[in-house]
Amino acid sequence: MVDADLLAERHPVFRAHIEASFGFQVAEPYHGPVVHLIASESLSQHPALGPGGNRPDRAHRSW
Repeated sequence: MVDADLLAERHPVFRAHIEASFGFQVAEPYHGPVVHLIASESLSQHPALGPGGNRPDRAHRSW
């Protein structure tokens, strides 16, 4: 069960992130480094997201 106060506090942030993700449009190519943050629990559920992943065409690096 999610606490109502916690939900009321976190939902606007979640919604802003979702809107930013779907509203973003690439204007030009970017060839610099990119940081992809994921929750540690995500790796146990989706190992392909981790370093190396299952995509040989994509380089992953962990710090």
